Amino acid sequence: MRTRTLTATAALAALLLTGCGTGSDSSGSSAEPSETVTVTEEATSTPTSSGSATDDDRDDRDDRDDRDGDDQARKCAAAQGDQVVSGDLQVRSGQVCELAGTRVEGNIEVGSGGVLRAKNIRVEGDIQGEGHREVVVRSSRVDGNVQLEDGRRGTVAGTRIDGDLQAENNRGAQTFNGNTIEGNLQCEGNQPAPRGGGNRVSGDKEGQCSGL
Repeated sequence: MRTRTLTATAALAALLLTGCGTGSDSSGSSAEPSETVTVTEEATSTPTSSGSATDDDRDDRDDRDDRDGDDQARKCAAAQGDQVVSGDLQVRSGQVCELAGTRVEGNIEVGSGGVLRAKNIRVEGDIQGEGHREVVVRSSRVDGNVQLEDGRRGTVAGTRIDGDLQAENNRGAQTFNGNTIEGNLQCEGNQPAPRGGGNRVSGDKEGQCSGL
């Protein structure tokens, strides 16, 4: 609270009156006392922000961390049955992944030395083997491609593939029997050459698999 004081001083001059026809005069003077006026003025304050993080900010960061964790692929190193796997499924070196009746809403990735044995599964992406020890897929449905490269044994039988079936530069037995392939059947650089037959291919049969 601040206070300002205003002082007003009023002075009255003396009035001289001169009488007419009387030959006499009169004079008088008076002064009024000074007057003090007090005015009060209220000061206001403006709130300031501390700039610290709020609970909502911390919650947003936690949500982002959770989403980042959900984006990581799931690891498969054991038998899994009739269940849904959200996202990709990975088989790492030395791991054996056995699937039966499983639905994978992403890709299955079989890394160096990994083993995948799958039956009656549904894959919404691709099955990719690179440097794998063994990949076996029977009586299944793959919405993408089946790609086997630089690995060892591979078997795909009685499976519907909406993309391509490709086998390249593998060093082990490759067997492809009774598959329905909407894309191409392509084989190249495998030792020994793939074997099998009865594959219905909408695209082309190429290379080592031209007779399958």
